[in-house]
Amino acid sequence: MTDVAARHDIPELLRRGWVVDVDWGTAHRWGMRGGVPVTILAEPPALTNDAIAVN
Repeated sequence: MTDVAARHDIPELLRRGWVVDVDWGTAHRWGMRGGVPVTILAEPPALTNDAIAVN
């Protein structure tokens, strides 16, 4: 789950290079202790035959 940063927090998040923020509960459950590299896509990836067979 993602949440929206408070407007006053945005400049600091951008300064850190953070573009995605997760809620505290999710970060706690996943054992996150800081930033985690992510890839942001402009659109969903195309399904491959392997992905279709699993679904």
